[in-house]
Amino acid sequence: MYLTLIICTLLLLPTSAFAYVDPGTGMLLWQGFIAAIGALIVIVRNPITKLKGLIASYYGMKSERKSSQEAIKTEQSIQIKSTLNDET
Repeated sequence: MYLTLIICTLLLLPTSAFAYVDPGTGMLLWQGFIAAIGALIVIVRNPITKLKGLIASYYGMKSERKSSQEAIKTEQSIQIKSTLNDET
């Protein structure tokens, strides 16, 4: 049944379309193709960047806390020393 439907459809289709495609249509197709590639890059890259950030923050958070606490202590000790030197 499907085979006869397909054969009848193919026999009833015209052999030529008599269609006109101007140069603007080709440029429109290229523009759509380039936009699709750009959208694909953004869609793929954004979650990967977020995932890398999550992994980095998970593994790097402990060392960042220690280094920031050490930096604060060092800055406080420098401020105390400069305050003591200014008073004398």
